Amino acid sequence: MTLTELRPARALRRRVLPDPVLLTVLSFGTGFVDALTYLGLDHIFGANMTGNLILVGIGLTGDWERLFHPLVAILSFCAGSMLAGTCHRLMEARKHGSPAPRTLFLTTGVLLAASAVLAAMDTARSLGLVITVLIGVAMGCQGLAARLLGVPEINTLVVTSTLSQFFAEAGAGRIWRKRRISTRQLAAISSMLAGAVVGAVVLPIAGLATIAVPSGLVVVMALFSRRLEPKTT
Repeated sequence: MTLTELRPARALRRRVLPDPVLLTVLSFGTGFVDALTYLGLDHIFGANMTGNLILVGIGLTGDWERLFHPLVAILSFCAGSMLAGTCHRLMEARKHGSPAPRTLFLTTGVLLAASAVLAAMDTARSLGLVITVLIGVAMGCQGLAARLLGVPEINTLVVTSTLSQFFAEAGAGRIWRKRRISTRQLAAISSMLAGAVVGAVVLPIAGLATIAVPSGLVVVMALFSRRLEPKTT
């Protein structure tokens, strides 16, 4: 095998290098999205499918009003994940010149921007389901893109596993020996919390259309993160 034949694989490995800063910023956006959707969109979570699954379970006990919207959110998230997985496999098969994570992050940003536009237009609040679908698909794409970056201690969508890892290490007395990982975990947790606080504050002021904020964050980070730059050798 020649050096030329080896180059695509080497370039692909570079494109999925960890980027904790990017993922920490996206965790802020996730908290922002979940605060907006829970408070302003039928009490569902745009990114946290665990919460939606619990709401579906409650709905199955007879509280049917709580069942439909979280179920739509879960199905939309699953559809977004399937779309992202298909996109990634196609790009790998064709050795596409643009990194799959960047494409998926940009798709997330575009879908969130579309939901923001619809929210701004929806003065009668009749497009809630459409907005829910767009957000769910967007978060499904973001979930795979984050995993492709290869930073297991930062999920960007939920913090349950991050909290578990962080305090397990703290309890074992190893938190200082793994300071870099612990710092990343703490930053991701704090970032998502800050995003939720900001989302809850701005919702009564500017409405659901402020979901354009996490949309802009995703696009900017995808465009300017060096970790996602195509490499030439």
